[in-house]
Amino acid sequence: MPSKTAAPRPADSLPRVRRGNAGDAQLMREVLTDAALALFSEGGPNAVSMRGLSARLGISAMTPYRYFANKAALFGALWQHLFADLHAAVSRAVDSHTGGRNRFRACVDAFLAYYESHPDEYRLVYLTPHGTGVAEPEQISMFGEFKRLIRLGVAEFAQEIGVAPTHGPIAEDLTLLTVFGYLQAAMVHHGHPWSDRGLLRSACIGQMVLMVERCLRDGPHDN
Repeated sequence: MPSKTAAPRPADSLPRVRRGNAGDAQLMREVLTDAALALFSEGGPNAVSMRGLSARLGISAMTPYRYFANKAALFGALWQHLFADLHAAVSRAVDSHTGGRNRFRACVDAFLAYYESHPDEYRLVYLTPHGTGVAEPEQISMFGEFKRLIRLGVAEFAQEIGVAPTHGPIAEDLTLLTVFGYLQAAMVHHGHPWSDRGLLRSACIGQMVLMVERCLRDGPHDN
């Protein structure tokens, strides 16, 4: 994932891009996305621009356009980097556990942990208003990939407790609602006098596991 603390770098330290060399071009794209995330961290979405990239990296005003057609394409690249990094972190956590319940818990825990340790990335994904260049197709596609991980986790959980995944879709959505509710509280309403954050986090994940198990066994109900 691009570093959010990337400092301006002189043009002579940038990768040399040889004509027609795909590897060189990809490396330059990564440098540009690294700089774009740094700009976002410092000034929000309005600070991310082709001109800002040029100034930060000491390159010509037209160079970023060789790699990104416009600001929307640049934000799309940020999305792709971010979700690839997030997907890898969650997948590693899940793969290090056995059993449906444990793997489901690991998936949720890793997702929360990623954004808790990457607050700027959370702000980029969920707090950036539409109309500022965020590429919505990438957002939908990458969010769908995370939902696929949740779906697999719920299916394994159902199999482990010996029930059909009939209520799987509801269990998946309940998981997402709870995950994003926690993150909204932790990342946005962090000034609220919450009780012990570590205990609250642990209780939230534990209750989420119980909620999903109950939903898988009994289905949605209001009593």
